[in-house]
Amino acid sequence: MLHVPERDTSTVLLEFRRTLRDTGTLALVTALGEGEKFEEVAYAPGEHRWFVFRNQEHLMEQVNDAGFRVETHALVQGNRRWSTILASSAS
Repeated sequence: MLHVPERDTSTVLLEFRRTLRDTGTLALVTALGEGEKFEEVAYAPGEHRWFVFRNQEHLMEQVNDAGFRVETHALVQGNRRWSTILASSAS
């Protein structure tokens, strides 16, 4: 989800749900914050990647709306603030 534009998030989550087995687990790790932007890649000078920063509560709503049930979630501080979510099929 780190590089998926916000406008495509729901579509991607629905596709994850469609292709995941009913007994499967969705594991998401993505950066928290606001906005979308290109950032230089630390290990590849001159290269840039698209980063999308998300709101934890909104992302959990999107996961639920896609047909998942959030089992656990946490915030992790590293080189940036990260959201971790484990979710299962809501059916």
